[in-house]
Parts: sequence; C-alpha cells; structure tokens
Amino acid sequence: MALRWLIALLIGWTSVAQAVEFRLPVEDTSEFSIEVALQQAVVRAAEQMTGIPSDELTADAPDLFSLSEAFVNSYGFEDEAFLVDIDVEGLKDRLRSSGISIWDGPRPSFLMWMTEERGLERVMVGAEPHPVIDQVLEAGARFNINISRPLMDLEDTLALSPAEIWGEFAGAVETASARYGSDHMIVLGDRPARQTLRYWLYSSDGDTVSGEVTGQTPRERTEAFIGRLMAYARAISEKQTETVRDALADRPTLRNQMPPQGEALRLRIRFSDVIDLMALLDHLSTHTADVQVATFAISGSQADVQVTTGLSLQAIDEVVSSFEGIQFVSPLVYALN
Repeated sequence: MALRWLIALLIGWTSVAQAVEFRLPVEDTSEFSIEVALQQAVVRAAEQMTGIPSDELTADAPDLFSLSEAFVNSYGFEDEAFLVDIDVEGLKDRLRSSGISIWDGPRPSFLMWMTEERGLERVMVGAEPHPVIDQVLEAGARFNINISRPLMDLEDTLALSPAEIWGEFAGAVETASARYGSDHMIVLGDRPARQTLRYWLYSSDGDTVSGEVTGQTPRERTEAFIGRLMAYARAISEKQTETVRDALADRPTLRNQMPPQGEALRLRIRFSDVIDLMALLDHLSTHTADVQVATFAISGSQADVQVTTGLSLQAIDEVVSSFEGIQFVSPLVYALN
C-alpha cells in the first residue's frame, strides 16, 4: 500500500505528440503490481487532462477506468522506473463520451500564503513543512498547475499579517504578493481545533472567491479545498481564453502605433520552462537588428523584458509571434506554451 501511495505522489509525465509517457519510480519489484500501476498512470493522465480529481471523475461514471489497459500504448521497466505510454486521444475520447470536458485553455499560476490558528493565537506559516501546504503543492504537480510559496523572509513577514488575512484585506495580500509577479493568490487559514480550513482566492483583476471546508484531518480538509481550487483554476482558464479571443480581434489596432521615441518597451512573458524563455530572448535578439533586448527580470513564472526598437507595435508583435510555441494574450503580453 505504501508503494502505491508513492507511485500516486511521485508520478510524472512527458508529453510527446499524441502520447504521454509516465515514469513511475519502482523501489521493490517484488511488491510491484503492473495492473495497479497502469491504472494509476491512466487516472493521473485523466486528472491532468481535465483538472478534475479522480473521485469526481468517477462519481457519475464509476466504470470510467475499468479497462485502463485500453488507453496504454506500451509499458516497461527502465533504470528503476516503470514507463507507461498513454494513448492521449483514446483517453480524451473516453472522457468526452462520459460527458467530461477536456481542459485545453492556459493554466494559471498561484502564489500561496497561509496562516494557522493555534489556541487563541493566529500565526503566519513560514517556510517550514506543513501538511496542508505540502498537500496543495502536491496537487499542483498532480494537476499540472504552478503553485509557489513566498520566501517568508523579513519583507514578507512585515508585508502581510494574520489579522490582515482574516480581516480579508485584499489590498494587503496584493501588495505583499507584488514582488513575486503573481496574478493569482491562494490564502489559507487553517483551524485544526475547529476542523475547518478557510480559503481566499484573489486575482489581480480584483476578483475574490472565499469559502470554508471541513474535515477531521488536515488531509481531509485539504482534499476538499483542492476540488474547489481546481474548479476555480478552470474558470480562470476559460476566462483567459475569452480574453485572448477578444484581444486577437483587436490586433489590427496595433498597425500604426509606435512606441514612444527613445523609450524601451516592456514585454510581459508568462512561461513554465526557463529554457523556452531563453530561446525566445535569443530569437528577439537575432531576428532583426531593429529589436534589441535591453534588460529582463524574472519573477516566479513571469518575465518582464525591456526591448528597444524603432518598429511599430504591430511589427513587434509579428516578431514575437513568429517564435514557435508563443501565444498572444493582449498587446505586449504573451504566454509560452
């Protein structure tokens, strides 16, 4: 049983064309079950494709994963790991036929703060391990969304207090989070004695969602919260997709706009792989002599790139958009897929 949980928590994937390869660590082959491992891989692939926890996926379709082997192209052992190659399109078809939608939109990134009620005192949770925080971070990897934590250094400690969190001062949370460049914030308030977990989900556009879940153990409370977090993340993704469509429709307005004379332009790039970001910067520097990267700064999963150019905004957009794998979000804002 311990091995099965290890597999569930450490499972990882690599996307290749229409297949997904999962690599499962194997500590003891004598206790290893191929059938269990195959089902775990298919279930985790489905969770990442949909952003929906497995218990919710099977609530209305209990036999959804009954024939997991049908969604496996191949499997085998390599270097103390069990590799499973998932049939992506086959699994997507199975999910759709069960009335389950696929999460195709961009996935948001979150910065997570936490406070805990200890007796009569409420304290900020620092950088030390915590069961609720650890489980939320595991969920980020499980559903393929980026969840990061603040440094909790002196600057963070002075910037945000438990009183401001419980008082629901959104401005204080946004100000404390500004140094990390995050557009979305998770704030948790755990009350172990009352067996409740309070949560606030803040967005830089001013939207706030809050609520409370219950559970006898930290794991039960956190699992209940994760379901709501993923529903919120999907809603953000759908909203961003609509924003992208609207922005694309507005692109012709860039045609004759010119950057202010002598001023650098700031491009905002959202990324998940720093290697892709470096490749984009190299592309900008070498694509044309009319665009030069002056400076760039990275904060979390976002990069601010200062470029000097004499090109129009439309021409700059064409240069950036010519890089493979980049998506236009809004004027001068892009996402690397």
